[in-house]
Amino acid sequence: MNKKIQKWSFVRRTLTLAAGIAMVCAMQLQTVSAASVTHQSIGVPMYQYPTIGTYWSDVIGAANSHLPFVIVDDANGTFSSADPNYTTQIATNTSANVRSIGYVHSDYQARNFQSVYDDIDSWYQHYPGISGIFVDLVKNGAAADQCYMSLLTQHVKNTHPNDLVILNFGSNVSPIYEPYGDIFLNAENDYTTLNTLWTVGFPGFEDNPAYENRFWQIAHTTTPGNYAAALTMLRNRNAGWVYITDDTLPNPYDTTASYWPTEVNDVSTLPASTIPNRGKSALPSGCQDLTPSATAATTTTAAKKVTTASNISFANGSALYGMEPIARINFSLPAGVTLASGTGTNWSCNTTTAACNYTARVNASQTSAVLGASFDAGCNYSSGNITGTLTNFAGNTSAFTVTPTRPGDCTAATLANAGIPTGVTSLAAGSLAAGAILVYHKRRTHYRASGISRH
Repeated sequence: MNKKIQKWSFVRRTLTLAAGIAMVCAMQLQTVSAASVTHQSIGVPMYQYPTIGTYWSDVIGAANSHLPFVIVDDANGTFSSADPNYTTQIATNTSANVRSIGYVHSDYQARNFQSVYDDIDSWYQHYPGISGIFVDLVKNGAAADQCYMSLLTQHVKNTHPNDLVILNFGSNVSPIYEPYGDIFLNAENDYTTLNTLWTVGFPGFEDNPAYENRFWQIAHTTTPGNYAAALTMLRNRNAGWVYITDDTLPNPYDTTASYWPTEVNDVSTLPASTIPNRGKSALPSGCQDLTPSATAATTTTAAKKVTTASNISFANGSALYGMEPIARINFSLPAGVTLASGTGTNWSCNTTTAACNYTARVNASQTSAVLGASFDAGCNYSSGNITGTLTNFAGNTSAFTVTPTRPGDCTAATLANAGIPTGVTSLAAGSLAAGAILVYHKRRTHYRASGISRH
């Protein structure tokens, strides 16, 4: 069954519509009361083919700073090639300064994870003009559901860091999801149901004014007589993003609302909402634990230097999710120790910054290729381990250590190798150097006094 029709035929979780509620008769549009949000804009789901009817032209034709994005749905997000009409429409949207957000669905995190992941990549491959991803049919669920969704969000942020991620819960959203989405659709139903049944489910999060630009609420099947009350209601519920329409089920997003120009004008009376970018956040604990290891440390001795070589790798501890690029190791080096070199398949190292990147994917329960790292320790190294901090693409970290070896030929008797005459102590060497500086300064003063130019 078409996912959008299936969604609308399924009664949204806690928001059940009591049978027999009579529809309110159409009335004159009312004046919208004062707002509780300080900023507000419109986001519009566009679940209609671009060449059918006037829905697309009506919405994009009214675009201004208060309509910065629309949801574009080609085949419920599963396709193998671009549709020229969607390509054209996305370009039209971009020209109107409207972001096109690609539609995918997770079926409440029950759909195969890789299928949703691949749908996201397909959007970017076939429609490079999009500016984000909308994930439909999301639930709060258990820890595994949070892992599922956080990995999808971090994939978008890893590959397209400036793009928008919208998660559609359709009802209340737990704050545990705050790091893993930019905007949350936390109320989506007909006006009567929203007016009678919806309440804040997570106080301190959903009703926090600081998060008003993180919440989007939609009231469909809203008669002209209820339009003004609906807008006031959504504003009072901390919705920095709104959409109100009198379009009805089974697909309430395929026809222009009869009061669309009024809605655009009313929302524009407030300053526009700022599009948020939550950025990448570390995955929840247990979602993808990386285990680094450093083994087979060997040493090579030269004059006043010992090179310690170590084989370094890391394992992806998740049995379900592959780790995508890039993982990074930053080395914290004791005084007197440097990263001399680092090589290995898919590894690249910068010895100046003492950091190495791993640029390949590590599949679930697999191990990375080996990094061969060499560290030089000189005579001014006295003690301490090298600490390597491994960070995955989403910011999760894990640490390991490598122990360098101090050279054994760093006594005063061997200072000849440093260019100081044999038998001269370091204190005496310092006195000689100071005397040389004094002689130089005396000569320089003499030349100046006699008028001789010194080059």
